[in-house]
Amino acid sequence: MDSINDIRAQIDVIDSEIISLLEKRFAITDSIGLAKHKENKNIVDRVREKQKLDNLFGRCREEYAGYIAAIFKSLMEESKLSQSRVLFGPDTIFLIGMPGCGKTSVARELAGHIYADVIDLDDEFSKMYIATPEMFINQMGEDMFRKNESLVLKLIIERIAALRANYCNKRVVISCGGGIVCREINIDRMKESGKVIYVKRELDKLETNGRPISVAKGVENLYNERKAFYESAADYIVENNDIRECAGLIAGHLYSDTCK
Repeated sequence: MDSINDIRAQIDVIDSEIISLLEKRFAITDSIGLAKHKENKNIVDRVREKQKLDNLFGRCREEYAGYIAAIFKSLMEESKLSQSRVLFGPDTIFLIGMPGCGKTSVARELAGHIYADVIDLDDEFSKMYIATPEMFINQMGEDMFRKNESLVLKLIIERIAALRANYCNKRVVISCGGGIVCREINIDRMKESGKVIYVKRELDKLETNGRPISVAKGVENLYNERKAFYESAADYIVENNDIRECAGLIAGHLYSDTCK
């Protein structure tokens, strides 16, 4: 019978082989990420992941299937994170633009493309103050709303920084309220923390339902007030004529920055 040290030596050899194979696997999955980007496909492929996991159960002993599936789920997660990091960089993405320009829809589409979480700043505001931005503005006025909106943005940025300090490196796309650029401190915080993308849309296509400032001031007047702020804050400006196309354009800019 082999001694404990002999058995441990065998395990060490296997572990070395596993490490080598994992390094090769990650190199290949990064190449797959590049191929997906060139074909304008999302990093996330749920169908492929399910097929992969289903196939595992037919290739390993039943008593180990659960453990092996858990390991491969972890590998898939890290592969997606690695693809996202290599292709699109580590930055948080802030989407700015006029109310009703489609920032939230673009954020969701972009998140699938680059494998990121989505945060809607208006939703976070509603959770914190138990009132939608529309309700808050109607009751407390725009100035008070802007002050509290800045606090919400600050807390979200701090939360993301804390997660990354603990090695949670998933990308984040933040859909910001239309007036986030009205306070210079917000612009400074966004630019210090990531990339700022100005999502443009033709004025006659902007949604105004549930947007009291757009209704009160008129879309064109509001645009003229904020146009310079949007443009000066933005790292890139993209047109939202089609949600998928717009998200693809943003991903292309992020990829170009990463490859510089």
